[in-house]
Amino acid sequence: MHNIFLCYANLRLVEARQLRQDLVQLGQSVWMDKPSSLSDRETSIEALGLPPGLQHQKVIFEAIAESAAFLVHDSLPLRNSSYCTSEFEYARRLGIRVAVITDPLLPDDHWDWSWVMRADREALQALTDLLDERLDLALAHLRLSAEMDRGSAEQTSRVRRVLSPAARHRLADAKMLLAAEVALNAPRISDAQRGHALRVVDHERSRIQDRRRLGIAAVGLILAAVVGTLFFLRAEGRHQDEARSDQARASSLRFARQATDLLGSDTEAALTAARHALSLDNKVTTRETLQRVLSRREISVLRPIPIRNYSSGAVSADGSRLVFNYGRGLVVLDASGTLLGDLPLSSPIGSQQVTFVSPTQVLAVLRDSGRLVSIDLGTEAVTQLSDREVTAFAQGSEGRIWWADEEGTVGFVDSSGEEVPVLGDQGTVLALEPGPELLTLLTDDDVVRRFSVQGEQLTLTWETDLATIRTPPARTESPDSPEMWRTVRNLGQIESVRNSLRAPMLLPCGDRTQVMLSRRQSLWQTVHVELDAQGRPTSPFSSGSSMWGAACLPTGNAFGIGIMNRAVTSLPSSGWVPVGVSRPSDSNAFSTVATRDGGSPVAIAYSSGRIEILAQGAPLSRSVGGAMSAAVLPGDQVLLQMLNGDLFAVSLDSRVPATAVGHLADPLSPLVVATSRGAIGFAGNAVHQLGPKGIIRTWPQGGAVKGITSTAEGDRVVATLADRSLKVIDLADGHQTSLSSPDTPAGDVLTSVAMDGDHFYGITDRGTVIHAAATDGRLLRSIEGVATSVCVTPQHRVVVVGSDGSVRLFSSSLEQEAIKEVSAQPQSLQCNRLTGDVMVQAELGAVALSGRNLELRQVVPDARGELQISPEGTRAISFVPFERSHSGTVVDMTTLRSRASKGDPVPAPGAISISSETQDTLAQLATWRPLG
Repeated sequence: MHNIFLCYANLRLVEARQLRQDLVQLGQSVWMDKPSSLSDRETSIEALGLPPGLQHQKVIFEAIAESAAFLVHDSLPLRNSSYCTSEFEYARRLGIRVAVITDPLLPDDHWDWSWVMRADREALQALTDLLDERLDLALAHLRLSAEMDRGSAEQTSRVRRVLSPAARHRLADAKMLLAAEVALNAPRISDAQRGHALRVVDHERSRIQDRRRLGIAAVGLILAAVVGTLFFLRAEGRHQDEARSDQARASSLRFARQATDLLGSDTEAALTAARHALSLDNKVTTRETLQRVLSRREISVLRPIPIRNYSSGAVSADGSRLVFNYGRGLVVLDASGTLLGDLPLSSPIGSQQVTFVSPTQVLAVLRDSGRLVSIDLGTEAVTQLSDREVTAFAQGSEGRIWWADEEGTVGFVDSSGEEVPVLGDQGTVLALEPGPELLTLLTDDDVVRRFSVQGEQLTLTWETDLATIRTPPARTESPDSPEMWRTVRNLGQIESVRNSLRAPMLLPCGDRTQVMLSRRQSLWQTVHVELDAQGRPTSPFSSGSSMWGAACLPTGNAFGIGIMNRAVTSLPSSGWVPVGVSRPSDSNAFSTVATRDGGSPVAIAYSSGRIEILAQGAPLSRSVGGAMSAAVLPGDQVLLQMLNGDLFAVSLDSRVPATAVGHLADPLSPLVVATSRGAIGFAGNAVHQLGPKGIIRTWPQGGAVKGITSTAEGDRVVATLADRSLKVIDLADGHQTSLSSPDTPAGDVLTSVAMDGDHFYGITDRGTVIHAAATDGRLLRSIEGVATSVCVTPQHRVVVVGSDGSVRLFSSSLEQEAIKEVSAQPQSLQCNRLTGDVMVQAELGAVALSGRNLELRQVVPDARGELQISPEGTRAISFVPFERSHSGTVVDMTTLRSRASKGDPVPAPGAISISSETQDTLAQLATWRPLG
């Protein structure tokens, strides 16, 4: 077992080797992969059938698993390497301790899009952790330098041998980052060591003042911060003398101020290094003290904000502040999206909506106790307002904060902090909306109650049972396709409010009250009921998309934001009317909406580690949402299926705009390429034949369709239904044949099927390969294993890919003929009926194997998404679903190279770039540069 696994890019081999040497000198055992070379390439292809960089993939993963820590030598080549990022993700999944050496010379624009910054909060916290105690260069520097002052010639020589690597190479800043943890727990240092440290800091400061170089500035800042932290903690944690503690604290602040004064306001890389240094310490007092010193400068922080998994957000009444709840704390932004603070909390916050009381004060509910608290964003003070377990809360007039608890009691906390209960036995209140003279409640039994408020007296004015209100069919509107209608059950038949996507909303607009409930049936939808001043419904209706937020405009109308189509919509009494759609984003969900600047809407989105302010009084740009899957059609056409179910036909000629061609009712169903007759898709209880003009033909089924596949010849499609029965569809004449599910063990469900003449092959959810007669479903043979997908070659051979990284070749009677180890994480495979090749999709690229003996033909590292081969077998598209750029790679299946279209400009890297920014061009395609 090794202490450290060193992850690096080949272009940084010299620096990585030196780092490894330095770590070994400090007593570490380091595992470092050898670089790829010509000899490696020849050996790997001949012996293992894999390209350079993949030849030791299993060995690499085993080394990561056996290492105590994962050290990333960060660089631009590493961030662009799929191999390095996959190793990083693997280490994260194993829970191995991770640390990053950050290059202080990385340009600002690259840092913004660093793969490190895309990690979640836990990973970012782990990146600032240190490896182990023996990597304490800072303490070693102090100790050994003190020995140099009074030691022998032998000691002096040993000190110089240890410190010389840091002097010869630009790794001092990285080693200082790796130094602090032990320094914080080290024994008390001597006066001689402290004096030497002071001389080191003074020397570094004078060098920085003389040379003013960015890298040295970062080193000086880190050195000052670490040494200052060391002194402060020595004084606070281990020194008993109070006077010495005060002196150390003053020294810490002085060093930090001196270091920050040496930096220019635009020295973002040095500030980034400082943030890492300041995050190394688990002592909150020290970190906060030093951070407050740094925060006095005007620092432009990184955007997008690299924290994910927000549960709620809010905008202050004046629009000057935005706050986001990520459970363990709050992130505060100004109206331009600049980070003002990240407020960690000792007790996590629940998922209820955070509410502004003032621009510097918010309300929230603690997740563990259910207590209502007030949080001051300036002083970071948390004040408990109630001892009750709160289910809903809102700010009212006259400084009152209204609440409802688990026992059905409703009350408020007045401006003096006194808790006043006013109502009882209201059931579970999910939402409440207080006004100057009215209070509206929504309970979990779909009842809305309105009370008049006079002091502490509440009088019921009306009560409406929403379950008795029938709503018309949900209406979904797309900017570029015909209106689609979906049937929605009446509100009383919809599942419980407790299963809603997020908390129901009560939204008063003038004398009307908007009630919005997000429910899940076949997909998320929002049921909307508008109640007049007497509680009578005026315009109940349902939207075809779940709404995640709403606000009231000065005109009396409301507007909301939807999760599926990401549309910002207006809510007049006639129903949902699109008023704009967000610009393209990798966010698949919206958080909250509000009004500001005289009523202009503000929509906030968060997902995948990003926060996006979508509108601040400016017109919203237009988008069709995220693409979910793609299928290659005859005639250089690609069919895109969007998140909201819309279908778009896109030409490989980048000059031809995409066109909307239809809609599938279930947006969660992928497309499958079948034959030259077009693509095959399934939605709900039907199978559809799709072409460049939309749906060509539909085959209704007797139950829900769980999956479809095509035969090797491409003339038939096999649909697997929920009851495990099979339907074989002949694409030539449209005839359907029912086939009983093969005699599989009880409880097994078929997850992948293929047909070859009268032979039927399938994979069960237990990984078993079965061979059955296609005429009657009679089981002929089964092989237990870890198979995940199956296909049949034109030579009537059966190919199976397994989760263990193997691809196996069988005869038509399931006699094994060959096996090939391909990848640690293969995902799917397809058989090319034109060339007979087998294409295996893996995380590190598409691997082409011979369908005769599984010999390696080619690896296409750029094709890392879902692989779809065109009907005639001449090209394939590798498509990554849900990506912000909706990118993919077009591959020539005869040469196994991606290619550029003739006469079309070749864009920057991004195989298929789909742009959705303008109305006249909803999508465009362009192919990558040739592989070479």
